[in-house]
Amino acid sequence: RRINDVKATIAGYYPVSPACDTDSDCDDGDACTFDTCNDGACVFEPMTCDDGNFCNGLETCVNGSCQITVPPPNCDDGNYCNGEETCSSVANQCVPGTPPSGCCGNGQCEADETESSCPEDCATTGELESTYSQNNGSNGNMFKIEALKKIKVNSLDIHSSSTGPINVKVWTKVGQYTTSSAGWNLIQETSVVGQGSGNRTPLPAFTTPVTLEAGQIQSFYVASPEGVRYTNGAAEGNVHSQNSEIKFFEGIGVPGEFGGSFSPRVWNGVILYSIPSTSPTAAPVTPNPTPNPT
Repeated sequence: RRINDVKATIAGYYPVSPACDTDSDCDDGDACTFDTCNDGACVFEPMTCDDGNFCNGLETCVNGSCQITVPPPNCDDGNYCNGEETCSSVANQCVPGTPPSGCCGNGQCEADETESSCPEDCATTGELESTYSQNNGSNGNMFKIEALKKIKVNSLDIHSSSTGPINVKVWTKVGQYTTSSAGWNLIQETSVVGQGSGNRTPLPAFTTPVTLEAGQIQSFYVASPEGVRYTNGAAEGNVHSQNSEIKFFEGIGVPGEFGGSFSPRVWNGVILYSIPSTSPTAAPVTPNPTPNPT
């Protein structure tokens, strides 16, 4: 035995002591972990708080207790006429409501509505898609369009980088876009559920549609801190897509809310618009000839 002890000393071998004997030996000072001793080794298991339900927010451990750190989504877009939007814990996303009847703006041209009395529901509508073939992305995109006839831009569908809740801002200005904030009007600030790469992420309708006269240039800036996808372009200002109502031009990517830029970049999305009706010009009334005096 003494020989074996000498050999162990020479070899530098000493029996390995266990890291722990009881759970109390494994306290790491983090109230958000369960600390246990398992076969002489400490095991630190994080406390699981998130229940996987998108509709009640994101729960995480704070100082040893589960707390809601990301609040539940606000699904209502504030537009009574398109119904009350609710959160579905089955689909884990906001779902549209049922539009009430007899309300101009509910997307249904009803019997008592006409194109002139309720253009929101009864006007001719159209859309122009740029592309969803993305190969790049950043915080946002600036782009311009030219109206080939009078239109009203009602909303946009965008290309989000991620799925889940995202925050989006939309600005617009007449004429050519600039990376300075001067002249831009913030027309939408909203939270929606991003549909991720390759899919349309609809934004709510603008509170006030953006009206363009024929021949007018109008710029838009779409930004999301969670990121938007776009496509590398050929040349800034090139016509990328068009139909009989709109020309869409290649624009720029924007790394922050305002400031720098990446060029050329093609905004990915869909422009949804309506074509206001034009009232026919009334024929001039020809006065009756004055009869000759008798």
